[in-house]
Amino acid sequence: MSTNLALAEDPKPSSLPYNIEAEQGLLGMLLVDNRHFDQIGDWLLPAHFYEPAHQRIFEAISVQIHRGTIASPVTLKDYFSSDDRLEKVGGGAYLAELAAECPLLNSANDYGRTIREHYLRRCLIVLSQDAMYEAYEWDLDNDADKQLEQLEEKLFTLGENGQVNPDAANLSDCTAATLELIERVQKGEDISIKTGIGALDKMNNGFWGGQLIVIAGRPSMGKTAFAMTLAHNMAQGGNNVMFFSLEMSCEELTQRLLARYTEITTGMQLREGALERKHWDRLVKAQQKLAELPLYIDDSAGISVNQIRTRCRRHKRKHGLDVIIVDYLGLMNLPDRYQSKVDQLGEVTRALKVLAKDFGVPVILLHQLNRGPETRGEDKRPMLSDLRDSGNIEQDADAVIFLYRDEYYLEREEPKRGSKQDEEAFVRLQNNYHARLDASRGKADILIPKFRQGKTGEVRVSFSGPRQAFYDSDLEGVE
Repeated sequence: MSTNLALAEDPKPSSLPYNIEAEQGLLGMLLVDNRHFDQIGDWLLPAHFYEPAHQRIFEAISVQIHRGTIASPVTLKDYFSSDDRLEKVGGGAYLAELAAECPLLNSANDYGRTIREHYLRRCLIVLSQDAMYEAYEWDLDNDADKQLEQLEEKLFTLGENGQVNPDAANLSDCTAATLELIERVQKGEDISIKTGIGALDKMNNGFWGGQLIVIAGRPSMGKTAFAMTLAHNMAQGGNNVMFFSLEMSCEELTQRLLARYTEITTGMQLREGALERKHWDRLVKAQQKLAELPLYIDDSAGISVNQIRTRCRRHKRKHGLDVIIVDYLGLMNLPDRYQSKVDQLGEVTRALKVLAKDFGVPVILLHQLNRGPETRGEDKRPMLSDLRDSGNIEQDADAVIFLYRDEYYLEREEPKRGSKQDEEAFVRLQNNYHARLDASRGKADILIPKFRQGKTGEVRVSFSGPRQAFYDSDLEGVE
């Protein structure tokens, strides 16, 4: 078969690797027997072919097969009747030539992998050349760190999608993917990331890939404890969790997880060295359980969104990635091109939302509320307006979840008898106060004022201060 085909327009075509014979061989096999498509259809793309005419032929074959019709030289002849790129290599007769020279004894999978291998090598050469040229250019708006991030992102995209710049998705493909997702759910397949808190999962069926979930609260409401509870539960469910802790060290967070398993107080008891033999036995068992969890902690201080993206790319290549947790927004390295804190935080939340979409995982972001709740009367439950420097936070978030513990405020607001207050009235006031305090002990409310494509409302859960963990209902036994 002739291989004297028009080459793609490259500055140095002869320097780029390609294998026209493999491309012709695979196309011939597909035209003779469409069943070969099953071996390569889910990972080989038209862009992987070097010759533009072969790209068009493979795309047409794919379309025909997906429609449930036969792709052959006869059925495709009219399809290419006015295609200039195919005319350059022989027009409809070229399709017949491909089928006639079909290498029946070879594997479509082997040909496909050869084609993709050459494509990836071409991309690596072009990316390397572009990176070299950019490195020679001195640009204040595109320093070396940014160039490294851009190159790494392109390499990651190439590895993930098989293309440096994936094409826009066709509505037909989107519809098919959506129907497939619905069908999987209808069959009972669990495709969301469960929080492990039954009441919360029952309300919104867990978290989904591409979502940005903001978890907010005033200091001492248990934001980090809640995030670690989610991280532990999700990892226990088999999900690979990447936890970025900008406030607490890996050791401090690990102490909290150990307390969850052992009933050893997270703070002084571990640090004072007052451990008995039974405590050491529990610690060893807990360590063995925790070592099995796919939970990773990065406790770098002042990290930026770009650094998070870079580290998540590396982590995904090595271990896989299902959930990203960032604790917390106020401690992140903010972009300095804005003077307004609102604009700075807005850019970060937008970037984290893009991160969630690009990786196809939920990103859970912790955030501290302003002092609004403290200015209210008896009911100090937070509202969306309490988001500190809210700006675009509410807008970018797919879900906003508030943590509220009435116990925290009540412990600090024990009523004092006024000089003119009747004793009987004061006793009633104190009785009411202690009744409320007793009812709130070990309890926390999860408030959901916003949940895009989900339900809003609130659920009550249990909170253990010594264990620094949240539970579904009354405190569970030692695990």
